[in-house]
Amino acid sequence: MLYLVFSKNHAGQALEFVTDGDAVLYMDSSTLSLLNQSDFSERLRKMADNVSFYALSSDLQLRGIAETELSECISVIDYSRFVELTLEHSVIKTWN
Repeated sequence: MLYLVFSKNHAGQALEFVTDGDAVLYMDSSTLSLLNQSDFSERLRKMADNVSFYALSSDLQLRGIAETELSECISVIDYSRFVELTLEHSVIKTWN
């Protein structure tokens, strides 16, 4: 399953439903949760062996977040890769 997380308020809540093999894409204000030194970032690192985490590059740029400020378990992607993820996952869940 692919989870699209838009809101910072739902960034952690969505993780309660994620299972092995899922992917989570952080977009819009949810990207503010991804800074490397946060407790949330540590939570992602613990799940990273079984779950893929992504952030949309344009949303990071809009918020002034550099890739170097993110946890190493976050893959920064563009819209083309976003489309590929939607094709790779038959079920998509959106968290607004």
